[in-house]
Amino acid sequence: MSRGRPRNTARADARLAGERFYADAVECDFCATNKRYVSNAACVACSIASGNARYAAMSEAQRQAQAVRDRNRYLARKANAAE
Repeated sequence: MSRGRPRNTARADARLAGERFYADAVECDFCATNKRYVSNAACVACSIASGNARYAAMSEAQRQAQAVRDRNRYLARKANAAE
């Protein structure tokens, strides 16, 4: 007998297919959408809204530091892809 939470078959199927998103059977409690990330099962719309709110609350210096971190992450990913 299995223990714990039952497996989400829609998420498991999307993961096997290499998808980034899947449509969950249950809607989000906050935004009433059902599109979720395969990687962590977070609601896509709520994640985007949270990121936008976090960015809007940053000072200009924090935004510039974030831009530098984003650029460095992009360059590292590009270098890894070239190898």
